[in-house]
Amino acid sequence: MNNEGNRSAAAGAQIPARLRAVGPGWHPLLERLHAQLTVDVPGYRVTEVTEKLGGLRIHVTTGEQALCPRR
Repeated sequence: MNNEGNRSAAAGAQIPARLRAVGPGWHPLLERLHAQLTVDVPGYRVTEVTEKLGGLRIHVTTGEQALCPRR
């Protein structure tokens, strides 16, 4: 997908604005994540979306600190 758009055009946007940065197969997963984040962290922002080798990495911030991914 478009790597430049991943970091610049929608910098600081929430997930729905970043769906074009990844393939359509990721959309249902990202829409569920967005629904969960809007409940737990309503003001969250996506700082980076990276799709590589069949994996997806999303960096999210609350404006105060970065949220660590669950493992």
